[in-house]
Amino acid sequence: MRTFHENCSSVPSELKCKILQFLPPQYPSLVLQINNEDNGFTCLLRTSIDNKNNAIEWKKEFELLSLTTYNVSGSFPENTQKLVFKEYPYEIDIYFIHNHLLNNAEALRHRHPTEELETIFSEYYSNNHSPSSALEMYKIDLQSKHRDEYFKVIADGSKCPTRKWCYDLYYTIFKQQYGAPTGEEMVICLKKYIQQYNHMNKMECTLLKEDSGSLILAICSPLMKEKYIDDKTWCDDLSNKKTNIITDQEPTEDEENETFCDDLSNKKTNIITDQEPTEDEENATE
Repeated sequence: MRTFHENCSSVPSELKCKILQFLPPQYPSLVLQINNEDNGFTCLLRTSIDNKNNAIEWKKEFELLSLTTYNVSGSFPENTQKLVFKEYPYEIDIYFIHNHLLNNAEALRHRHPTEELETIFSEYYSNNHSPSSALEMYKIDLQSKHRDEYFKVIADGSKCPTRKWCYDLYYTIFKQQYGAPTGEEMVICLKKYIQQYNHMNKMECTLLKEDSGSLILAICSPLMKEKYIDDKTWCDDLSNKKTNIITDQEPTEDEENETFCDDLSNKKTNIITDQEPTEDEENATE
């Protein structure tokens, strides 16, 4: 329940209704004082908030209802004397004075993205989306939901984030999961994941070496590793054997002929034709 003290009896009812629209309804409030200003109003009230989490939730709800954003200008240790009131223990002093319109694109674009947006984009990133593709997918979803109101929605920063915000969130999540993308911290994190991967497979499938200031990472899948008996020399075995390298370039005619000749000389090759084999060829095959 949101009520007004008798001190507010002379305040115009229109202003009272405006204030009630901004106050979160789930927290009972008592408005003690209201001052009507040229570009807004000031207001002193008490509410039923009794802990820090409720205070943060009240602020978020007030920002949503009033189309405004509030930043922390300063903080102080929680060592002040606590005054306990039975119904309204929390005092809030509101300065709602603005020299610009609130419900337009220029003002709305400065609003902070909500926690719901962080959850949505985190889900995009977990599905291998980049910041750019995640933003495009989200805009497509907004367009399908809001249709004619789409351009009004994307102008609101709390409902449609900027590309910079998407990248900042992406790299924050990336660093939490995988560590720093460069530098010594990245190498330490990479060694950690190599150790975890080898432990999971119960064999040394990945090695990291440093050569002349460059890092060399060798990865061998467990299935591929079964071909090598000596676990300590599998990297040397790989370097001495013929290796197929897959690229996006078409091989030249000389490279194709060279590979085909090497296969014929080094491997037992079955040539399929439409002619019946002779008796001598069958005996040689057996």
